[in-house]
Amino acid sequence: MLDINSVVVFGRLVKDLDASKSQEFAYSQSGVARANISIAVNRPIKSGEQWIDETSFFNVVIWGKTAENIKQYLKRGQMVCIKGYLKQDRWQDKTTGQNRSSISIVADNVELCGAVNGGSNGQMQPPQPRQPQQRQQQPQQQIPQAVQTYAQTFNGTVQVQPRQPQQQTVQMNGMEFSEDVPF
Repeated sequence: MLDINSVVVFGRLVKDLDASKSQEFAYSQSGVARANISIAVNRPIKSGEQWIDETSFFNVVIWGKTAENIKQYLKRGQMVCIKGYLKQDRWQDKTTGQNRSSISIVADNVELCGAVNGGSNGQMQPPQPRQPQQRQQQPQQQIPQAVQTYAQTFNGTVQVQPRQPQQQTVQMNGMEFSEDVPF
């Protein structure tokens, strides 16, 4: 069986990328660019009667042309989508002799998602409080809004018919069996 190591994370940059600091942006001995960033990812959780954001921080390593091309756009508060894999680094602490490790995301793809904190022209905007969306059960007959809009665009009409189970007869060893097939 094949192991899978894949991650997709949407979050905001914790700070500007300072290309003058070698721990944040540098070139390897073979000339490949490397950028190290941190992103914050919020997840709404319920605490008592109120919803609060639980924030997790992730270190991300971006390599190659991707790092070179986006380094100027990596500003604090910028929403990014990181697609990549998890990598664990292990070492022994020289002072205590203890084994240490850290896990980071190695980015295969980085997408900049909109302006910094939803503002325009890269201006920082204070974060807006948000309420988690509550999922509502919709009747089976309801047509999604996107389908209605699409149909109205072309002056078409949309009719939804509930699915009826189909009757299917199966023969086995000369005997007939009737089955309800839900599709």
